Amino acid sequence: MFVDKDTLNKIIKDGEEISIAKQKLIVPSLHTLIALKLHAIKYNPKLREYKDLPDIINLIRTNKVDYKNKEFRELCLKYGTEELYKRIIKET
Repeated sequence: MFVDKDTLNKIIKDGEEISIAKQKLIVPSLHTLIALKLHAIKYNPKLREYKDLPDIINLIRTNKVDYKNKEFRELCLKYGTEELYKRIIKET
């Protein structure tokens, strides 16, 4: 996914630095990763929904995200849609 410079700087700032095979990488935070996936679905649902929605569901389950709280709902509405939030609730 391509993002503007300000968004990339935020991803880097909020991310976690890890090392793999002696290479340093920045891994997006959970919040950022879900936001990026919501955004991708919102603007290209036919292509992205079947790939990213299962990822979001798995991220929620694996990380025990409280998907019914106000903060998560606001994240969904900001980067996704009300309909997408309802599908996440239904499928989780």
